Amino acid sequence: MKNLTTIFLLVISFIAQSQSIEKKQLDIAYKTNSKELLKEFFLKWENDIKPLSKEEENILNDTLKQVYNAYIEFYNPSRIQKLGGSEFGNKIYKKVKYYVVQNRLKIFFTDKIYYSKKEVEQYIPLRISQSKLSDSIKQNLLKKNNGKLSERVIERYNPNNIRFENLKFIKRDSILNFRPKINIRSRKIVFLNNNYEKEISLFLSDSTDTKISPNDEKENRKKFIENYIKIYDGHWGGYWQLTTYPEAYSIIFDKKMNYAKIYFRMIYQGGEAILKNENGKWKLIESKLTWIE
Repeated sequence: MKNLTTIFLLVISFIAQSQSIEKKQLDIAYKTNSKELLKEFFLKWENDIKPLSKEEENILNDTLKQVYNAYIEFYNPSRIQKLGGSEFGNKIYKKVKYYVVQNRLKIFFTDKIYYSKKEVEQYIPLRISQSKLSDSIKQNLLKKNNGKLSERVIERYNPNNIRFENLKFIKRDSILNFRPKINIRSRKIVFLNNNYEKEISLFLSDSTDTKISPNDEKENRKKFIENYIKIYDGHWGGYWQLTTYPEAYSIIFDKKMNYAKIYFRMIYQGGEAILKNENGKWKLIESKLTWIE
């Protein structure tokens, strides 16, 4: 028992040391203003977590293969204007050397994904007629002006209203080690796992230089690491946004997997993108921003 306890403590000690090694590397690079050491940090990160190998891709089930393929079509920080853009412009990642890609994604299924205006207009009267509202209220809601339903009714009863849509979602899976093979030749890719997120956040939040204010040192540390990636402060303070946007937090397929909807974040905004499966290849057909913090 004593030997097992000793081994356990050694393992915990090793994990603690390995979890802090990245921060130590960044600290040394920062304090010596060494761009070479900073480069080595990112090369190590790149080599630590690689995209799926061909062998790993081959053993994915059909659903996961479609998730990866749809995401690869969706994700490209150099063309965020196609998703609705960002409040900071469409060239926010022009100077970065690395894209920091998420490594988690939730998967859902639903009966149907509505995206065309015609489909939405056909759905609303059906939804209202099947509701438990009184006949007089139904008639009032379905009144048209110049052949169109009111904007209030469309907003309240359209099938993409999140209050209704979530009721139809069936969660299928969550990928916790998401490593898509992003093919963007102009940039390198690193995947943000818990360890790197923690250590980079600790590095950015550190303030050991007594010669300057804590806020100034945090800004200096941020500028230093932004020689390689782009970082945004957390909107509510106290944290950092390290992911290179867009960040997809869920993907929803219809039953036949002909369409996919991706809910995503774009820094302090968010939206939804629709993709269509055309002969086995996913294509982005529509995207819009729908909220802002």
